[in-house]
Amino acid sequence: MELQGKKIEFNLEEFVPLLLSNKQEGFRLIGERFLNAVMEKEFEAFIGAGKHERSEERVDYRNGHKER
Repeated sequence: MELQGKKIEFNLEEFVPLLLSNKQEGFRLIGERFLNAVMEKEFEAFIGAGKHERSEERVDYRNGHKER
């Protein structure tokens, strides 16, 4: 799965075999990945920067670091 702008792209080669062998686990994994991607986008919007991105508009830290 990749996050590109406002699109979330899933790699079907990753999910199809799992869905064919175990539908419940496959849908659970798809739901988990989707919700994590949505939370990641919300977090980026809140902070003002993506993972490992430096920005003057940044309002917080991703890893809980704070100046001492």
